Amino acid sequence: MTFQFDRSRIDPAAVEEQDPFVHGQWHNGNPQLKTFGALIIPTKNLPDNLSPLFLKVWKKDDVVFSTGAIEPCYIATEPLISVVLKRFTWFLMDAQTRTQTYYSYNEFKPGMRGKLHALCGVLGLDEPVVFTFTGEASKAFNNEYKLFKQRVVDPLNKVRSERPIPPFLFWMKLKSGPYVTVGDVRKSTVTRPTIVLPDVITDEYLTKIQVKDEVYDRHQSWYLDPTFKVWSQEWNSGINKDNPKFVESQEPDFQTEPDDFPG
Repeated sequence: MTFQFDRSRIDPAAVEEQDPFVHGQWHNGNPQLKTFGALIIPTKNLPDNLSPLFLKVWKKDDVVFSTGAIEPCYIATEPLISVVLKRFTWFLMDAQTRTQTYYSYNEFKPGMRGKLHALCGVLGLDEPVVFTFTGEASKAFNNEYKLFKQRVVDPLNKVRSERPIPPFLFWMKLKSGPYVTVGDVRKSTVTRPTIVLPDVITDEYLTKIQVKDEVYDRHQSWYLDPTFKVWSQEWNSGINKDNPKFVESQEPDFQTEPDDFPG
């Protein structure tokens, strides 16, 4: 490309704010197609020169979105992720425009669905990925993450310390749960995200899932990053419902969690 322009003339204050994150989401399984749930990342969100470590777990395939769009994505049925920060909100979606209006945690009303964002490290990637878990998947992922902390992290912090071990010291493996029917008002079939853990947590297992030193330093820098910290707290005190960055129009086909999911 031969296009030339003196970028020093551009005032950064006049540039539209860009989303600093790579985005992915939980994709529900479908019993008719005999597919189970998985994490997906659109290929357009990732660089071309991906590491062999990433490509060993994430496979490229097309995903059909409810808008009818077909998009190539990287799909992982048993991904290794490390949760650094997360946030949660309730939302209502307009059936015609697919505009999502968001509400803080204490504003729940019947008919709302949950949405959880998890800012994660992904094995084989150097940049954080924000994964979206919607409806029933948001509740399931939050419960599984609590279980991971209870079984893996909390026992290591029984003795009080000024430097307790954080969850992002470890990789957490996800997989799809079985097909289940949920919903009181509208029935739907979903596959919840579940964690993979052994019956007994041993020192050998902890060493196996511990991230490398340079990866831990990277995760910790994200946790301490002021921009990421603000992001994690944005939904706690209410949301600017007119802000376009809180409008997401595309969700995977078969993402059919019930509208009456209570928590």
